[in-house]
Amino acid sequence: MNSVAHNQSGIEDHLLVLCDQGYKSGRHYIEFTLETEPCESSVIVGVTYMRNDYYFNMNDYKNFWGFIPADGSKIGDGGINEVSIPCKMKDKIGLLLNFTSSGLELSLYVNSQEITVLYKNLPLGPVYYPCSVLKFDGIKIRVSNSVPIPEKML
Repeated sequence: MNSVAHNQSGIEDHLLVLCDQGYKSGRHYIEFTLETEPCESSVIVGVTYMRNDYYFNMNDYKNFWGFIPADGSKIGDGGINEVSIPCKMKDKIGLLLNFTSSGLELSLYVNSQEITVLYKNLPLGPVYYPCSVLKFDGIKIRVSNSVPIPEKML
């Protein structure tokens, strides 16, 4: 998969775009390239369970774990917390999904450099879908699961 997610909804609501493949075991690296400048929470990348609706509520991010590039914060259980420096247009944000016997470990990369482990021990069992959340009309992000895991993690 190598495609562009583009919010053309014409409404100002967070649109959740699920990748076409979910994971529940193994190691998987997904890379998101910011095709437009992120501002506020205009773009969020992460993983989620399959949701019934495709609109994302910033006040209800249950079963979502991710990263807000514009301010370098992680979002999920425990609220929103700063974890790195802000990202800009053309930055490549990588998420490594590593399933272990104790749960899913979700690691963050920016421009192929490992930044931090965002979450450890997320529950096993459900299928996790890499996804992006796009707030404003015109926001674009390129998504690829064909990028190799950066060498440091091999």
